[in-house]
Amino acid sequence: MYGPVSVEQFDGSRLPYVDNLIDLVVVSDPGRVPVTEILRVLEPDGKAYFVANGEVVTKPRPQTIDDWSHFLHDATNNAVADDQQVGPPRSLQWVAPPLWLRSHETPSGIQAAVFSGGRTFYFLDEGLIGITDERLPDRWSLVCRDAFNGKLLWKRALGNWGWRAWARERWEGKDWTTLRAARTNVPDEAHRRLVAVGDRVFVTLAFRAPMSILDAATGRTLVTVEETQDAREILVTGGVAVVYVQKGGAEVAERRGRPSADQTALIAVDADTGRVLWKGECGVIKPLLWAIDSGRIVYVSGKQLAAIRLKDGQRLWKVSLKRTNVRTLVATDGVVATQGGRFLAVYDAADGRLLWQKSVPPIAGAESFDLFVIRGVLFRGMTSVDDQGRPTRKAPHVLVVGYDLRTGEETRRRLVRNL
Repeated sequence: MYGPVSVEQFDGSRLPYVDNLIDLVVVSDPGRVPVTEILRVLEPDGKAYFVANGEVVTKPRPQTIDDWSHFLHDATNNAVADDQQVGPPRSLQWVAPPLWLRSHETPSGIQAAVFSGGRTFYFLDEGLIGITDERLPDRWSLVCRDAFNGKLLWKRALGNWGWRAWARERWEGKDWTTLRAARTNVPDEAHRRLVAVGDRVFVTLAFRAPMSILDAATGRTLVTVEETQDAREILVTGGVAVVYVQKGGAEVAERRGRPSADQTALIAVDADTGRVLWKGECGVIKPLLWAIDSGRIVYVSGKQLAAIRLKDGQRLWKVSLKRTNVRTLVATDGVVATQGGRFLAVYDAADGRLLWQKSVPPIAGAESFDLFVIRGVLFRGMTSVDDQGRPTRKAPHVLVVGYDLRTGEETRRRLVRNL
């Protein structure tokens, strides 16, 4: 042993662990350690076993902790957690390898992280770090860890995944030392291939594959729904998994402006058994532009906004969009909110009627087209503003504005300087 060493003597009453870390504490003799201290270090649903009397105490899961089951929180696309324990970081909870991704210039090696039931799930590329060359293969896996202490619970190798599956022309045969800023060269749909709800994981185990339903505790495949071959995105709510399927030729139809109905479909599946409930044509849906709320599936296809019933796939309504360059869609609180580069438009989810729309300044820098609904207020992402609070292309100050969800009236305005 060499180098500096830190030693702290155990005081006999406080266990040397951060809060909510341990799965199981076995107590043969508690000494001066109180039960409250044992419960402090236990993670929610963790257990303490007292040898003397055989008692098992389970730490309850607080109602103030929320799951994050989908890429955008849940099936509504409203990326706002109902979690009261999230806040500014106070300590490091855990660290898991790899400490670095493979490169800053190639597609990100961590994708689609979701959290449910005290577990975290994500796609991970474990290929060689620091050397970027197409001859060095990707090694993609679906990884499951304990969300409170980071312990590896299980791992499943993925089939064809990574740049060879979605961007071969951009990378194959190129000099990778000259490629820059491609860490975001990942299709949005890849993040919607993984959903975790309760004791089930809904996933495609390759980039062109059907949806499989896994046991969340073990990673074992319970059922593969072959009817969902070429699954592009998955949303789960109310015991139903809805899969957007788009066959290979549909990309050509989309580019030419002629979506091919027989190559695209929404397929509803029983989330427990994998039994197909119904299948309906939908046209080409761009990534992330569909959501589920209050028994309705709403989506943008071409120049139209449509809704179908979750229960049986029956059409509820279809309307022409007033502004068609939609980048974001959120369905919540009885409305469908959409955003483009410079506009907001909100529709009534019951009948598709336009409630309001307005022009807005562009979102700052390289930010995504964020849209959040919090307590009846619709917030966009940050806008860069100058010293007088006027929108500008680039500035150290940002402005966040909130609008009444039903009327579009401005109700919140927050200017943050030198962010």
